[in-house]
Amino acid sequence: MNKTSRFLVQGSAPEPYTVTFYLRGADLSASCSCAAGQYGTNCKHRNAILSGDASSIVSDNLEEVAVVSGWLEKSPLADAFADLQAAERLLADAKRRMAKAKKRVAEMVVATH
Repeated sequence: MNKTSRFLVQGSAPEPYTVTFYLRGADLSASCSCAAGQYGTNCKHRNAILSGDASSIVSDNLEEVAVVSGWLEKSPLADAFADLQAAERLLADAKRRMAKAKKRVAEMVVATH
């Protein structure tokens, strides 16, 4: 069973990006017309849809986001995507701690003058 789902996603460019998902059996793949997608690197537009986020979609098929997200659950990609999401949460936490530490150091440096 082969299925395809295509979305228009508003990114940083004036023209929306085209994000396409392909399901072939249990294998899920995707393409995106953004620069990251064209270079085969991690693409936030594909990731957003896979995580169920439809906030940037400008096409009229918002209900398909849940369908594509469901494809992920049955795909070998599911574990790798879960690892990516966990790493992104750790990175966000590390950035918050870094900002807090920088602020504390800056306050201490100013207080000693």
